[in-house]
Amino acid sequence: MLKRLISEQFSDLLYCKESLSIFHHVRIKDSTKFNVPANLASHYRGSGGSGDTSDAGISIQYEFDLKTGQFLDLHVMKAVRNDQQDAKETAENVCENDLVIRDLGYFSISVLQTIAKQKAFFLSRLKSDVLVYDENGNEVDFEKLYKEISKCKIKKCERRVLISKDQVPVRLYIGRVPDDVYQARIRRKEQEEKKKGSQMKKRTKLLLRFNLFVTNVDAKQLPASNILPLYRFRWQVELCFCTGSPFSPYTSCKK
Repeated sequence: MLKRLISEQFSDLLYCKESLSIFHHVRIKDSTKFNVPANLASHYRGSGGSGDTSDAGISIQYEFDLKTGQFLDLHVMKAVRNDQQDAKETAENVCENDLVIRDLGYFSISVLQTIAKQKAFFLSRLKSDVLVYDENGNEVDFEKLYKEISKCKIKKCERRVLISKDQVPVRLYIGRVPDDVYQARIRRKEQEEKKKGSQMKKRTKLLLRFNLFVTNVDAKQLPASNILPLYRFRWQVELCFCTGSPFSPYTSCKK
């Protein structure tokens, strides 16, 4: 029943462009969590505590093929199982020539490496705590980069880089965001850090000036101009899932 409801909700989200013909599946994976009555805690354990948390909660993991509309994965499980854990436990399910698109909750260097080893592809935003090196092994100076592209009025560019201590080779898409978008990001991030009782790191503040994506797809197969429009479909699936509300009065869509 759940699969049918979600399928109907996503029926208009196919993206069958010729440029995607090289991929077997275009896998968009996401999740949603919501609280359920406390008497279900023995089956569906929640995070507990106060506020918007509960002793009982459900997480739904779903994976959707953007080319065909086919559901590749749909599981209902306890809310305490997070997205990164799911990414690591299901990495072997990715097939050769698949393209995997997920949000930062699933981000894991080891998972990206597994995808690449299986001759598949990924497209992901870059986490702010992941170090980036040029092809000579020197750490990328994003402050210097921002000054350079601002001076030349460049809105987007890309570079071949290495990420993390494992030196994973990727294409890095770099998009400069407008000042009003940057200021809005700063305000949101400051509020998040205030709730946690911490301060924003200088590097995090700097990276908020960019849209940063990493991929192992060759530029001929996925041009830089197609990266942001394609990734936006992941966000559309998330919105569709949140606004569909096919569950219960306890529904509360959270990321």
